[in-house]
Amino acid sequence: MPTSIVSSSGVSYHLWQLPELSSPEPSESIAFNTLRNDLGDGYRSQVLFGSNTGLRSWSLRLPTLASIDVLPNTVTGINGETVSREQYVWDLYCEQQVTGDPFVYTSPRNGQYYLVEFVDEKLTYEQARVKLYSTGLELRQVRISGETVFNVLATESQDSTIMTWLKGGDYNDGTSTWTAAYGASVSGNGDVDKETAIQNGLDIVRFSDTTNDGYVATGLGGLTVNDAFLVMKMRENTFSNNCGIFTGSAGSSQIILGSSGTTKFQNPSLTGYTYRKNGIEYAQTDLQAPMNTWAVVHVRYTTGWPLSGSDFQFGKDRNTAGTFAEMDLGEVIVYSGLQPTSNVREITEYLTTKWGIL
Repeated sequence: MPTSIVSSSGVSYHLWQLPELSSPEPSESIAFNTLRNDLGDGYRSQVLFGSNTGLRSWSLRLPTLASIDVLPNTVTGINGETVSREQYVWDLYCEQQVTGDPFVYTSPRNGQYYLVEFVDEKLTYEQARVKLYSTGLELRQVRISGETVFNVLATESQDSTIMTWLKGGDYNDGTSTWTAAYGASVSGNGDVDKETAIQNGLDIVRFSDTTNDGYVATGLGGLTVNDAFLVMKMRENTFSNNCGIFTGSAGSSQIILGSSGTTKFQNPSLTGYTYRKNGIEYAQTDLQAPMNTWAVVHVRYTTGWPLSGSDFQFGKDRNTAGTFAEMDLGEVIVYSGLQPTSNVREITEYLTTKWGIL
């Protein structure tokens, strides 16, 4: 197990080291900041304030001494030393209170990382031991502006696999290769370049800046696209052509296309299709694109876009002439299989936080 996790902005946070608790299972709770008004006769109104991913908390309890041989008596401490479990909790609590820095906890429910802090404002060594083995230690999620420790790989499951996860800083101008953080890498063709420290201090990939012929592609024939997230920006006020943002190289896999002379993506007219920009859902007749601004775009098609026998590509529409996109990409995550709604919200929050998108 690693002892630290590096955030999206490069800050290292300590990772909770106690083994997974099994007697009983850790209790995970979630709360949402809402304002609710009871209108009488069973009617009510409700407004959500803050994050639509909620705020989590955990109650942790280790097995009692009767099963102490099941778990190791010592763990790696916050400074790399070997300490008892009680000493570990004591040291971590004191460190968090002195520095004010949160630490990272891995949720046993979904394997996801969260920044957390202790709930107790005061803790004695004896209390640390009692809480550890009986009443439970309380942790609560915290957020830091511009920081995220979200683990993209934890979103993969048997029902939803990551086809590709691309990050702008991983594009190599020399070899024209965009090496994937996970899944399929893509190859650059024509005018495709990495630009450094463009959005929120992060590197991006720029398409068709000098000559109108840039795109990237890879071969993943036989798979189906269900969910795709793109951190992107169109570098024009209105679409100058029916450009391809994300498509297959042939067939009917037109996943995201620009609509010439408008500020919208083309209406796919599909049942089971959903489009969101920065978490806000738009009707198929009003797919507002991020023109000269950065946004997180999410498209979903429950049936899926088949890529049978073809590549998928970013920056042009299949093999259609004159359909190159003047756009920037910061990060791309593509899934075969549907992501749970809760994951969709957390992925969107991860990307908007990391890329400084309101």
